[in-house]
Formats: sequence, C-alpha cells, structure tokens
Amino acid sequence: MYPDGVWRPWGVDPRITTAEIARHVGLSRKSVWARIQQWKREGFWNGFVVSPNLSIFGVETLRAEIHVSDSAEGSALLEELELVDGVLYGEVTFGDSASARDVETVLVGMVGDGAASVARRMKTLRRLARGRKLNGPYRDTPPDCSIALALLDWRIVAAIVASPNSTITQVARQVGVTPKSVARRQSNLIRGRALFYFPRVDWAKLPAVELTVFCQQGSEAKQVRTELENRFPHCLPMTAEGLGYLGPEYSASPWLGVRVPVRSPAEVQMLVLSLSKLPGVRLVRPQFRGPSRSFPRWVDQQLAKRLAGRTATRLPHVRIRKAPVG
Repeated sequence: MYPDGVWRPWGVDPRITTAEIARHVGLSRKSVWARIQQWKREGFWNGFVVSPNLSIFGVETLRAEIHVSDSAEGSALLEELELVDGVLYGEVTFGDSASARDVETVLVGMVGDGAASVARRMKTLRRLARGRKLNGPYRDTPPDCSIALALLDWRIVAAIVASPNSTITQVARQVGVTPKSVARRQSNLIRGRALFYFPRVDWAKLPAVELTVFCQQGSEAKQVRTELENRFPHCLPMTAEGLGYLGPEYSASPWLGVRVPVRSPAEVQMLVLSLSKLPGVRLVRPQFRGPSRSFPRWVDQQLAKRLAGRTATRLPHVRIRKAPVG
C-alpha cells in the first residue's frame, strides 16, 4: 500500500486497488481482499488516519521525548498531553531513544510555529514530565507541499481529516460538489504532499520490532536492505537520509528503517548483534511501538481559519517559520 512498495514514514497511497496490490505481491485479487478483511476482523487493520502536511500552514513538525518508568506511566502521560496546545500526537515506545538505551519513552509530536511558542510548549512539557528526562525538540519535518490550495481544497482537506474513512461520494455531499471533482482534487492533494494517509494498525496483533540501521554509505544501506529482505521476506523496509537529532555525525548518514517479525527479546538482541557486524553499519537501534494518541485540536483550529476566509490559499513560496531545535 506504500508508494513504490516501500514503507515510508509519511504514509500510504489510499487510492491503490486490491488488483494493484495483487500484482505487486503475486497473489490473486480475491486473496488480497480476503486478507484485508481478515485484518479488519482481527483488529489489526482499523482504517486510516489522515494528517495534513503542516507545511501548508507555514510551520514545521517537531518531536520531543519524555522518559517514563513503564507503559502505565506512559499511557497516563498521553492523557495529559491532550491539554497542551500545539501537541499533535503522543506515542509510547520501548527501546533505544535518541540519548539512552533500553528505556520507555513517550514520543511527542508538536507544532514548530516559532521560537516563543515552542519555548512555551517545552516549558509545559517539562511541568508534565515531573522531573523525568525530557529531550528535544528535534526537527521531524516531512517533504514540503508542492501545490497551492484553493478554498475548495481547504474544504475537502477539512472534510477528509474529520472523517478519513468516508467515501468520495460522502465527502462530495458534504462540501457540495460532484464526486468526480472531489476525486480529482484528492489525487492532487496526495500527489502534492498536502495530505498524508496513515494506516491505523495494531502492531500488538503482529509482534514486531522496529529497527533503525545507520550506514556509512548509500550502497551499504542497499546491501543491508537486501540482507533483511532475504532473511525476513515479510519485513517492511524504508530507506532515507539522515537523522540529525542523534548528533551531527548522523545528520547525513544513510539509514534503513524496517519492521521485522520477532518472537522474543533474545531474538531481537541476536538480530541487532548480527546486523551490527555487517560491513558499513554504524549503529542499530531497536524500538517497540506501544499505545498512541493523536490530538487534532491545533489542526482543526487552523482549518477553521482557512474556511472562515482569513487565508483562502497557500502559495508555494510561503516561508516556513523555523523553530530552534535541541
């Protein structure tokens, strides 16, 4: 379901058909459809979450980390994050963080809308952390949106974000245009990277570890990816460049992100050790995903402003307000 068949951090293409998936994976369309229905019955697949690219609002995406003692404490912190203006999501993870190993961490996604606002937000997070370690903020910015949005586009974005699993016909009825017009504009919004579709999947139904493998060069990242695909045919690989928040030495490092099915912590340790010995590998970081929550208030407020006519369009040359990062 991901573009080019590669797992990417900025979501999937919801327009892909079961016939296209079937061609990619070498199954019949009926088999693909049956598997997706099974996912839904088992609670593994729960539809989509849709997020607008924050660059359409002229701001960045930032991330912070709060260390917690256990998952229960992390889940309690997720509830409190909803009260912080400009926080977009929270997710509990276990594994390597940017500054420590084998810790329970709450990842906090938030808006980077200028130095003063970010400073206030971080001050609130320190208060919520109650003495626990707080790292960040780090830049977590997606590719820039490449299109300008007309008022009708903003209306379609608002309708899809509010109800991401609605049909084209339902969205068309809500915004008062034809389904054909909605389908055309939705495709433009997806291609132009104005909207990101994320599958709502429960990874607890499929035990897996998420590995980030840093390499010396791009050619070595390709070799590591091939090695993982040979050993784990069902893994989901993603290749990209740099994670600067780990330190300047990693800002330009090619890295490979992959979800690998595992059965035990011992198996994870053996996998990390074996990958660390591959030529060109600089660092391997394992991480397990726990409960998460999204907080749409800030985005809803921004969309309401556009729909009120205060900002009918967004020009591609709008300058994004940079926020200081740690």
